[in-house]
Amino acid sequence: MDKKELDQRTAELKAERERLNGELDKARIEAREAMIAGKKPGGTAAAMAERIAIVDDALAELQDRSRGAAESAERNNRRLSC
Repeated sequence: MDKKELDQRTAELKAERERLNGELDKARIEAREAMIAGKKPGGTAAAMAERIAIVDDALAELQDRSRGAAESAERNNRRLSC
C-alpha cells in the first residue's frame, strides 16, 4: 500500500470505529435494560467491543506502516540530496 492508500484506509477504519462506538453504546443500554427487566442480555455489547478491538489493532498496524513509509521516503530523500 502506498501512503495515499494507507491514509485512505486509516480514515475508513476511524469512521468504522466511530460507527461501532455508537452501536456499542446502544447495545450496552439494551443489555442494562434487559438485566433490569430480569432478562438475559444478548451478546451484542461483547461482540461490538471485540470488533472495536480488532479495528483498533488494524488502525495501529496501518499507522505503523504509514510511519515506516514516511521514514523510508525521508531516508531516500536524504540519499538523493547527498
